[in-house]
Amino acid sequence: MATYEIGGVCVSMTEDQAATWNRGDLTDEAMAGATVSIPRRSRDLPYEDVVPLAAVVNKDLEGMYSRYMEGMPANLTREDPYPI
Repeated sequence: MATYEIGGVCVSMTEDQAATWNRGDLTDEAMAGATVSIPRRSRDLPYEDVVPLAAVVNKDLEGMYSRYMEGMPANLTREDPYPI
């Protein structure tokens, strides 16, 4: 998996998933395994929650992030250092 930026949101997904996102052909199957990093703070210490992309896109979780991502392309920011 590589890291992509979609509307300012960090998403870990495969190259095929990014291409599917950019075509707008999203299905739950196509998003399986893709995750979104949600920045958080606890007692003034930063950390990240990792949630499924499908939950964000379907607005089950983190509806605010789905608004940032809507209609935005997936841009590669970091390639997978250990490709299979």
